[in-house]
Amino acid sequence: MEELILSKWDEILSLLETEHGLSPIVVKTWIKPLKLYSVEGKKLYFAVDDSMGSRAIDFINKKMYDMFLVTSIKEVLDDDSIEIVIDVESNLNKTSKEEVTKEEYNEAITKSNLYPKYTFDTGIPQTIDWYLNNKEWWENIISGEYKNYFQNMYVDKGRVEE
Repeated sequence: MEELILSKWDEILSLLETEHGLSPIVVKTWIKPLKLYSVEGKKLYFAVDDSMGSRAIDFINKKMYDMFLVTSIKEVLDDDSIEIVIDVESNLNKTSKEEVTKEEYNEAITKSNLYPKYTFDTGIPQTIDWYLNNKEWWENIISGEYKNYFQNMYVDKGRVEE
């Protein structure tokens, strides 16, 4: 498949101009620099040079050049099942199938706090106990007395003027 795409690349680029109305400058600037990075079945991975970066991908997607490209590829190859992925080359170089050691796994679990100090079952009874033991605090809120806090702490003590 990779060889077929490369052999038909000029035809694909030409179709972008003639059938989809992209200007030669657009094709030369945004599509032609894409590198066919790899092919996995019917999925084609195109790499954007790192110097162009993710901003180039955002621009290509915003202008729908990716849609025009996949349509042109499908037309030239007469295959509607083709998909494309466009990403920065450095992202494509990363392997997603890296092995994770048991130590790395345990460290990630510890850092992610998947073993919290409190669970729902232990936290709710402790919260209820706290409220029962701090009745003065919540009664102050219910009575509205807390509204006088600013007056008592700042105005009455001369820290601020009303």
